[in-house]
Amino acid sequence: SQPQQDDGGMGMPLILGDIRQFFRSMTPTGVVAGGALGAGYITKEIVQAGREGQKMERVLMGASADMETFSHNLDYVRGISKDLALSTNEFGMAYAKILQATELSPLTLKQTEDMMTGFSKMMTMTGMGTPDQAGVLRQLGQMFTTGRIQQDELNSIADRGLNLAKYLRLVKYR
Repeated sequence: SQPQQDDGGMGMPLILGDIRQFFRSMTPTGVVAGGALGAGYITKEIVQAGREGQKMERVLMGASADMETFSHNLDYVRGISKDLALSTNEFGMAYAKILQATELSPLTLKQTEDMMTGFSKMMTMTGMGTPDQAGVLRQLGQMFTTGRIQQDELNSIADRGLNLAKYLRLVKYR
């Protein structure tokens, strides 16, 4: 408590001191409440990321012939994601869908990996951000799942900054 000073009867130093003391006493409460809210949000996000990672692993396991192939596929997904700064979950889900879609095709696992690595490098070289990369990977997964390339999918990918139609024409005329 501050001693009262004579301020001509206005009481201002006493009032300002009380206001400062009031807010000073609230500071720990605000920090604790904000910290608790922040910790709750972080915990929720960590749990959600864990669930998404488990889902991706289950889908990838279903797309793999056996546990040895699953282990190889998971190492591939994690390695490419890390090397090219891609979302592991998005890349893993798209890769699993493409593996499922190409199961009966003449593509080998190595060819599928090379194709996915090429697409991923193109996205990284164009400076595509994570949300756009995730969208392109989902579109690629849909293309392989349906077994055909539709113009709206190409347009969606082009809108994200990757002119896939141009690259497909180049491959066609090689």
